[in-house]
Amino acid sequence: MCGPIPRLIEQVFPAALESVGLISIPVAELLLSIIALLRILNALDELKGEGFAIAGMLTSIVTGLIVVMSVVMP
Repeated sequence: MCGPIPRLIEQVFPAALESVGLISIPVAELLLSIIALLRILNALDELKGEGFAIAGMLTSIVTGLIVVMSVVMP
């Protein structure tokens, strides 16, 4: 969220959809973290990293809240 992605979103998306583009990043992060956690839990003998998946989920939730606050209160 701090790198070139917001600038890319400003260039690619129209002004009316910039907030949707910004909010979609934490949502995608959350979905990928949930998928990773489910895959890890289904193959506990082969895969490790439950903590990283949970940390990814928490980070995406916090990032999503920050993005929503910045979109709602400019």
